[in-house]
Amino acid sequence: YCDDGTLSVLSSDCKPAPCDTSLRVEATVNGTTGSTGLVVPLNSSDSGPAFCNMVNPYFTGNLTVSCYAAVLTVENVDSCIPSCLPSTSVSFTIEEQLFAASPVDVLHHGDQREQLCTTMASGWSGSLVLSCSNGVPSLASHSCQGDPCEDPAGNESIYVNDTIPHGEKWTKSCSTISSLLLGDIAMRCFAGQIVANSSECAGPCDPGTSGSATVGSSTGSIENQGEQLLHGGSLTAQCESLDPLYDGLINVTCELGQLISDTSDCRLGCAESATRTIVAAREEFTVSPTSKIPSGSTEEQSCSVLGPFDGSITMACSEGALTATHTCKRRCLVTDPQTATFHGSSHSGNLPNELASGGTATIACSNFEAQHLGDMDISCDDG
Repeated sequence: YCDDGTLSVLSSDCKPAPCDTSLRVEATVNGTTGSTGLVVPLNSSDSGPAFCNMVNPYFTGNLTVSCYAAVLTVENVDSCIPSCLPSTSVSFTIEEQLFAASPVDVLHHGDQREQLCTTMASGWSGSLVLSCSNGVPSLASHSCQGDPCEDPAGNESIYVNDTIPHGEKWTKSCSTISSLLLGDIAMRCFAGQIVANSSECAGPCDPGTSGSATVGSSTGSIENQGEQLLHGGSLTAQCESLDPLYDGLINVTCELGQLISDTSDCRLGCAESATRTIVAAREEFTVSPTSKIPSGSTEEQSCSVLGPFDGSITMACSEGALTATHTCKRRCLVTDPQTATFHGSSHSGNLPNELASGGTATIACSNFEAQHLGDMDISCDDG
């Protein structure tokens, strides 16, 4: 209604227009921005799906948009699902060998595609089927078969069509590589290629070849300083070359071109700093070797190292453990005060001469009492 140039609305029946599939809205999916359209028309104020792959061709599924008055607004893109690209791969095992395969082209979520086995590795016939789930490819199935190998024997081949079947195994002597090598080379036809494993070929140990050995707490190097050793050949080295406290021989064997040491025959000796305590004439004494005693050996010392003693000390060593036994007996000295009892009383005196333990002598009674005549028989027992 117009009143003197002023327009007034008396009534209205205006409604927001719906959104049809021709409308476009800008969205961003995984860093890619583009426009997309509705899957189905929407009434104003409704929400519905729009195509993800119109924004990013490497995604499937639908993003969510809302409609108001013929204008679309993106609500979220959480339902857009990534496809599997040729840059993705899946790992799997065939005949105990690890392989990897990638889609040859974009593989959308939920789809499967068959492709040749050569896309995983050369030398394989047949096909494999990859499937895609949320951007991650997987192996659905395969019929991959390894190709046969051309027999190097040529006209002398024992195989049909001069080809060796995939998976066939045989051996060749290592001497075909070198006359110095023993053992066999493991041969195998795998996916059109003949594979040779010479790890079991036993080579020689040339002069200068070295290996490690451990004796006690010492680890060192043992070197072949002589002639070339064939596989199984041996040499010896002194245990004390690695640890001076050990005796015996290190047995060294040449195995596959390496020196392998066996130190089980090395025996720990007893150092001259080792000590033991013995009791002689009711006294304790500490004894020690004059030099290292090898395990299983003994050292004898005179008891005179203890003082006025006769006899011997025997020290024995067993795997580093020192033991000591002795036959030491103390002599009775002129300077030792002695006591003798006769005629009912005790008398003190000294011996006129030194007397060994176990020895006897006859001396004058006047050695103990000047006013007495006659002799007495005496004996010495361990001092």
